Amino acid sequence: LRKLYLSNMGIVSIDQFNLSKIKNLVYLNISLNQIKSIQIQLFLLYLETLDISNNQIEFFEENVFSRLFVLHYLNLENNRLKIFQIDSFNLMEKFILRNNLVLKEIKVGITVDTKGSIMHLVREIDFSGNSIEDIRLDSIIRIDDHLERLLLNENKIRQIDRYFLITLNKLKYLSLYSNQISLIDGSVFSSLDQLEYINLANNLIKSLDERTFSNLFHLKYLNLASNQIEFINASLFSQLFNLNYLDL
Repeated sequence: LRKLYLSNMGIVSIDQFNLSKIKNLVYLNISLNQIKSIQIQLFLLYLETLDISNNQIEFFEENVFSRLFVLHYLNLENNRLKIFQIDSFNLMEKFILRNNLVLKEIKVGITVDTKGSIMHLVREIDFSGNSIEDIRLDSIIRIDDHLERLLLNENKIRQIDRYFLITLNKLKYLSLYSNQISLIDGSVFSSLDQLEYINLANNLIKSLDERTFSNLFHLKYLNLASNQIEFINASLFSQLFNLNYLDL
């Protein structure tokens, strides 16, 4: 057995299933159930995809995921998590924590092992629909190698830390719509020369430095709609040679 679908079956706990006996399992879907917690360690050596979305999960016991050595995709969307602790997801490529209750900084509840290696192959992170207030350099550790898509929509972020973004030199897609961003440093995107998509709509931005987008030669999509911008310098978009969508 390589794929197991347990979706929408009224399951309240997976602790009763001895999943570790399914040695060759690579795909597990337990979404759309009524699970509130996971308290046993998942020992699935070959598991690549784990979907636990649309449950009622409030917490995990420590080290629940620490034996999922080749996990590539983890979906925890639409649960009730306030804190999420990561032990080591060295092969993770896509991590979805959308529509939970994660509070304040992204780094809340995130720990690293002694080697400081977390998700260094991750390509997409979606933390939209939480209550995150801040993003900082130490918020997500070692994601700079491959991260291409970062979604932090519908949070409470007030500013973008340029020291956080400076390490994300492969980033192509950045979406921060519906936050509380009011000020953007002129050099915040200076190291992100691979960016193709920026969505800053529905924030509180009042002005933009003429340097803000000066190094984004690959940018194709820029959305600044529903802000409080009163004046735009004529040179603001002068170096966006590939831009084909602009919404003000």
